[in-house]
Amino acid sequence: MQALCDGILDAGILLVYEGRWRPPEMAVQKWIDHQTGKVTRARAVLEADPPAHSAIPCVGQITLACALGYGDLRFQGKWREGHPQLVEWLDGFAAKVPAFEATRVTA
Repeated sequence: MQALCDGILDAGILLVYEGRWRPPEMAVQKWIDHQTGKVTRARAVLEADPPAHSAIPCVGQITLACALGYGDLRFQGKWREGHPQLVEWLDGFAAKVPAFEATRVTA
């Protein structure tokens, strides 16, 4: 799960960099679609079978929470539509791990 969620973060960061640093006329849509597809497919796998919460979260759960939080921060939470299981999972994680919620960046 950690590797899968690291992949979501990596592809998401590449998409942000693309928008910030590359002039629009130099964008390569095929590359953007490839990165977006990675994120979409990984979220679909996690939506179909979200991990169970545990008393002490494992690194995979922490990475998932960070990946979903990054989607909220950098992509205006658009991932939430169509992913009700992951929304519920993240809300549950934030409730069980107050430190995560306390460090959430909203701007």
